[in-house]
Amino acid sequence: MQIHKRVLNQMIKKNLLPIILILILISHLDICFSGEWKDQSFDTDLDVRDIWGSSASDVYAVGDNGTIYHYDGNSWTLVVVGRERLNSVWCKSPQDVYAVGDNGTIYHYDGNSWTSMNSGTDQNLNAVYGGSPTNLIAVGDNGTILYYNGIEWSVQESGTQENLNSISSIPIAWLVVGDNRTYIGSWQGVWSDSPYQLETGSNLNGMGGGYIVGDEGVIYNYISYPMQSGTSQDLNDAWGGSGGVSAFIVGDCGTILHYDDTLWSAMATGTDKNLYGIWGSVGNYDLFAVGEDGTILYYDGRAEKDESDDFGDSCEYATQVNINSTVEGKINFENDHDFFLIDVPSSGVLTIYTTGNTDTQLFIYDSDYSPSCDWTGQVGSGGPGDNFLYKKTFSEPHTFYISIMAMFGATGDYTLHVEFKNCDDAVPVDINTSSVISFDTGGVEFYSINLPHPGTLRAYTTGDDYTYGTIYSSDCSYMETGITFGSKKNFFKERYFSERTIYLAVSYKSLAEYPGSFTLHVEFPPDDAVSLFYAKPSYGYAGGDLHVTIYGKNTDFDIGTTVSFLSSGITVNSTTVNSPTKLISQITIDSEAVEKYCDVVVNTLDGNQIIETNAFKTYANNSTTTSVPETSTTTSAGETYNPPTGGGGGSSGSSNETGFYVMDESIDLGTAFSRWTFIIGTSAQGKAVEWETGKVTYNKGTGWITSVGPSSGVATYDRPDIVTVKVKREGFVPGIYTAEIPVTSNGEDASVLVRMEIESPLPVPDPEPECVSSSECNDDIFCNGEELCVSRKCIGGETPCSDEDICMEDLDQCWGVEKLTDLSLQKTIRKPGIRSQKCLWLVIGSEEMNNFDGPASTVDITGPEENSRGVTIDPARDALKAWDFILVPVCVEKDAGAGKWTVKIQTDVTNTEKPYKEFIESVFSVK
Repeated sequence: MQIHKRVLNQMIKKNLLPIILILILISHLDICFSGEWKDQSFDTDLDVRDIWGSSASDVYAVGDNGTIYHYDGNSWTLVVVGRERLNSVWCKSPQDVYAVGDNGTIYHYDGNSWTSMNSGTDQNLNAVYGGSPTNLIAVGDNGTILYYNGIEWSVQESGTQENLNSISSIPIAWLVVGDNRTYIGSWQGVWSDSPYQLETGSNLNGMGGGYIVGDEGVIYNYISYPMQSGTSQDLNDAWGGSGGVSAFIVGDCGTILHYDDTLWSAMATGTDKNLYGIWGSVGNYDLFAVGEDGTILYYDGRAEKDESDDFGDSCEYATQVNINSTVEGKINFENDHDFFLIDVPSSGVLTIYTTGNTDTQLFIYDSDYSPSCDWTGQVGSGGPGDNFLYKKTFSEPHTFYISIMAMFGATGDYTLHVEFKNCDDAVPVDINTSSVISFDTGGVEFYSINLPHPGTLRAYTTGDDYTYGTIYSSDCSYMETGITFGSKKNFFKERYFSERTIYLAVSYKSLAEYPGSFTLHVEFPPDDAVSLFYAKPSYGYAGGDLHVTIYGKNTDFDIGTTVSFLSSGITVNSTTVNSPTKLISQITIDSEAVEKYCDVVVNTLDGNQIIETNAFKTYANNSTTTSVPETSTTTSAGETYNPPTGGGGGSSGSSNETGFYVMDESIDLGTAFSRWTFIIGTSAQGKAVEWETGKVTYNKGTGWITSVGPSSGVATYDRPDIVTVKVKREGFVPGIYTAEIPVTSNGEDASVLVRMEIESPLPVPDPEPECVSSSECNDDIFCNGEELCVSRKCIGGETPCSDEDICMEDLDQCWGVEKLTDLSLQKTIRKPGIRSQKCLWLVIGSEEMNNFDGPASTVDITGPEENSRGVTIDPARDALKAWDFILVPVCVEKDAGAGKWTVKIQTDVTNTEKPYKEFIESVFSVK
């Protein structure tokens, strides 16, 4: 059925609101598979301005007079939400859709209804785009930019009054284009002229897939490279190009251009209507173009696909791959994408790579069955031979999609390898040993380390291969990654542990490294070892006076204990005993000291000598003192200023043609400020000064100035540059810190002296003892073991159960755990088509004999999301056991959540010498 455009216009003019739902059932669409553009247009004179979708069966288009069109994979429906023209639409999922239009109009769809949002502006909004539902940008006329944080829209300063027409993003920034070749970008929330300037006087109308398009056939890629379009028609929108898919551009007079990695060529569209927007599904196998007078065109890219293609070409048709398995695949034709679904079951390290002679690359897509299946920007490449290698550490279970394609349009066979290792694969390593280990192809090894008592573990590698270390707790939950690197290409990690067993994963640091070997070192001191923990601070500078606090373990420091630093140039002036485990030494470092490590030695009255190797480091102080001009003026950030009339800031103080000056030449951050500014400008009208800052010279300390930005620029009489200096105070000893920032220019040179003061902290009294005896620490809880009082502190007990057991607090017992491998016979259940509900038996098996016993077992079902509903256990029937199979009665509702559902079966087995819990977990999909 179709509604005549005159009738449709009359309904809109009569303002039949709040919502008029007009169901347009496009009967017998007869979408051909010939690779041609198929007409799905509405019979109306209302223009369709933009289109976007979360999948090929969830597409939205917007247009004149508040019209919103929706495509469900079979037919289009039309909703009228207002009078204003809608210019752009963006969605992340069927429950999160945004449309913007004239006079600041913004609508949001939550899966049930469209509601108006407060934009805070009455400017026409021309485009909306998001990284997520809590990170959206809308742009419009007169330089309007709005930002949405998931709660409210706010106005951002764009720095231009030109009309802004389109927005897109790259991994580090937003990019916006507009009239009169406007091209601006946002880095960390600040909008400015893009570093990529476009040499064209044309209006820029749209962008997408790495391309910018405009009037008179203008095409640029994102880095401002001009391209030949072969047309003089105005171009309005672009799509594709990322993730290895083809690119398309639409424009006036039915223009659609296709890019084949070599040149742009025109496609036959069968229409002369102006086309304003284009969108395509993953892989560009479903493309839609919209435009003038209700025009909607559809293109089925599968027509170009070889019918012998072995794997699905989108997330919807992805093939699930089990971990620790291989798949034989083939790239059948140019731009063929093979999609796979991977479930990571727990914390651990996943390695994905291919072998073979086909030059392959990998693309990573949105996780957890996201309807949008967006490419995340991650690409795996650089594997062995012509193949890719991708490695990632996971801290929890995860689900995501990948696609594989060939480089440079190649075709051919490949073998996909999916390898996953976690604590179950760990190899025991003894403490205080060194082991030579060889990497396998996957490049990751797990080790278990049993610690006999609480203490500080040192784990590190030596060798010629890049290595990376990740630490897991006794239950194999992710703790942290070893990002502190030792010498050469190896990692070093030092940490205190109270647990008995920890796990360590060692993997390649660089994807460019392949099978090799390394030496793993595991060091752990005895429980009663007398040692020094560390010195704080662990470094000092030439010519400095400072206090160094030395901490001991199992020590008995008493009055008369002495400290020495085994390095020439350090004088110990005094040492104070603060406690049996803490000493404070006041030292002086010689002004001629150089960069050097030294040992700290403590001699006690009872004759014990304790040495901590490389515990302290001296640094040379090579900076020079620069005098500050007496005429310098202190100007706070944000104050008004008057440019100096003469040449300023230069070392000679003479005038110069550029009129170069610097204000302030001396800035003092005192004890409270973390940032300050100084100004660079010119007092000569009609002149410009080109300047840049050089390497900071420190008179005391290094690295406490964290940034000087911008580091270069061009300042004019009307527009001087403001430079911000940021500092940090953490980790630096008390004292006065100064540094010099050189400024060079095409006029004269200058320098800015920066001063910062760090105050001495107030002394912290020793804490009161937590306990005297272990009885004060007992919490009467069986499962956390027996607490002890050690060194006047309560130390947590150790569980009486092994890592493989479950502690039953109410029974004061340790139960074993047995997990049986699922052999589910039903992988997919389809929702009822007509009935509201259908009930069936779900058949589940296991590789081993199970102990399922009706009332003695529990069965639980969970959906793909926390609030998933629609699949339940049939209350009218009980789960049964038949031979080795378990039959679970389930009912599936018509509105059941689609995706992966999990059945968990638990049986308490008590008729054995040691009771245990038996678990069976089965997975099935609802479609």
